[in-house]
Amino acid sequence: MTIRVRLAIGTIIWWLTAIPGVGMAMMAPMMFDAPGSQNNLLVVALASSVFTYPVAAILAPILAWAAYGLSWPRIAWILILAPLLPMAAVFISFAVLEFGCGGMLSCHG
Repeated sequence: MTIRVRLAIGTIIWWLTAIPGVGMAMMAPMMFDAPGSQNNLLVVALASSVFTYPVAAILAPILAWAAYGLSWPRIAWILILAPLLPMAAVFISFAVLEFGCGGMLSCHG
């Protein structure tokens, strides 16, 4: 499979997942409705990760194709995988919030 095919597949996947990602980002401010949740760094990390995912999913393919156009295939490959970082951060911060705070956004027993 050539780098062009991988970039095309990655572009389709990321742009399709950016659509529900925007919806999740619009609902993310509701995480701060619980009293004391704005002081919880885990909630801030989770919300930040949710906010950055659609941006990364939209921009990464554009930048990857630009890098490919400049004959930088390794950079293009790294850029097309970049949206995995905020996605992993969402899962990790949610898991830590779930196990560390018992799922409570305010972390108050």
